[in-house]
Amino acid sequence: MADFHELLASVRAALATNGDRGAAHDSALGSTARDQPAPAEAGSAELVARFAREFELVNGRMLGVMPFERACARALELARELKAQSIAVGAGAVNDMTALAATLKAGGLEPLTFDGNPEADRARMRERLAGVELAVVEAHYAVASTGTLALLGGPRSPNSLTLLAPVNLVLVQADRVLRDVAAAVSALGAEAITSRRLALVTGPSRTADIEKKLVLGAHGPREVYAIVLGPEHE
Repeated sequence: MADFHELLASVRAALATNGDRGAAHDSALGSTARDQPAPAEAGSAELVARFAREFELVNGRMLGVMPFERACARALELARELKAQSIAVGAGAVNDMTALAATLKAGGLEPLTFDGNPEADRARMRERLAGVELAVVEAHYAVASTGTLALLGGPRSPNSLTLLAPVNLVLVQADRVLRDVAAAVSALGAEAITSRRLALVTGPSRTADIEKKLVLGAHGPREVYAIVLGPEHE
């Protein structure tokens, strides 16, 4: 489990030094949730620490707090650790995920990305997604009270991406870690929720229907990793 003292220090530093990251790159969401300002409570060190704790309690794996550039490198490291050969990268909620895809490509991998027109060859895209071993996406918000990640689907980051891949790596900005689900829904806004598919992911997929034994990965990913984006603690 991540060192919560380091998490606290990292996010406090982020609050003191980070500027406005609301100017997002082009993504599937247009100007809906991407441009919605986070509530004032967002980004507190305590919320990030609680999210990390709750996320690991639901069998998530917290990789720590780090800048986006370091997160790109960490994604490549994780792919190598998992020996993943097939990787897909969804469009970012705040960050330009083409930089992450470029890091993977420079490391010798060929990440699958999306051109924003899934109708052009839906069958081929489904086939390619079915073979993806690692999906890398950016959550729009995270919920501290439950360790939940809120992701809005779109043409360049379809919900099937995180559903079909057995391993997910999800990034989220420190100032988008909110207190509870109600705060996340409020931040997303009615327009985004009604026009996009919202996925609330709380750890790996699980079921206890098989002989009353807990099984991970039955209806979705068996492993979910998370990185909170903010300055590293020095």
